[in-house]
Amino acid sequence: MKYYVYHLIDPESNLVFYVGKGTKNRMYIHEKRAKNGIKSNNNTKLFDTICGILDKNLNIKYLKVFETDNEEEAYEYEFKEIKNIGLYNLTNISDTRLHKGTSNNVKLGLQNSKKWNLAKEYFRSEEYKEKCRSNNVGEKNPAYGSKWNDLQRTNIVNSNKKPKSEEHKKKIGEAHKGKTVSEETRLKLSTSLKNSKAFQEKIKSKEYKIKQSEKSSGANNGNAKTYIFVSPEGVNYKVKGEFEKFCISQNLTKGSMKRVVKGETQSYKGWIVYELK
Repeated sequence: MKYYVYHLIDPESNLVFYVGKGTKNRMYIHEKRAKNGIKSNNNTKLFDTICGILDKNLNIKYLKVFETDNEEEAYEYEFKEIKNIGLYNLTNISDTRLHKGTSNNVKLGLQNSKKWNLAKEYFRSEEYKEKCRSNNVGEKNPAYGSKWNDLQRTNIVNSNKKPKSEEHKKKIGEAHKGKTVSEETRLKLSTSLKNSKAFQEKIKSKEYKIKQSEKSSGANNGNAKTYIFVSPEGVNYKVKGEFEKFCISQNLTKGSMKRVVKGETQSYKGWIVYELK
């Protein structure tokens, strides 16, 4: 069966709080979106109900009450279920039969509407975007003061860990092209990172210290001195930051070669070495 009608049920009261119609895994989408802080169809009531259940570490109950291959029948059954339970007992915004009956006509009307096309241009304008931003700053933001629950936070973190496709990386790069971060914001981010528990644990770990030591040792050290070793055969060797290692490889004594560098002796075993300034 392609289409089905489903109930979302509160595990505490065993009461249905949402009736929907869908295909495939549609009935699980609402919970998934809520975990990621997204409202399905901008339905605040449904979003708050799901988050409330999840905050109690409870599992939403799912029930398919009708299945069919006819979409019209699915819509009809959904409408009847909402009517029988009562819209006032549910988090549904309205009965979907009315929307389905008028959606195609509405879409066609909007396509030919001059006012709607002008409105779409306005919605894309910087003026409208700035207005939306100013209306959602600080305490004006509906989510001001609210916090993600542990489940939402874990899902967001895991989502960000997933490898991004080349196309996704390209889109992110294009979106940030030309944008700059103020020194104030940069300082806040830097301070926040340094004070974070995860960062402090990382820099104190033995693994991190070993890795940093490897990065700053030998040729990797930006402040490392560079020397020119000249063999008895007249072959030059340019060595940066690995003076002792090179001496050992050529069966030379580090102390003796250092005396050559200082000018205390002219050579050692026929080798000459001097610091490259």
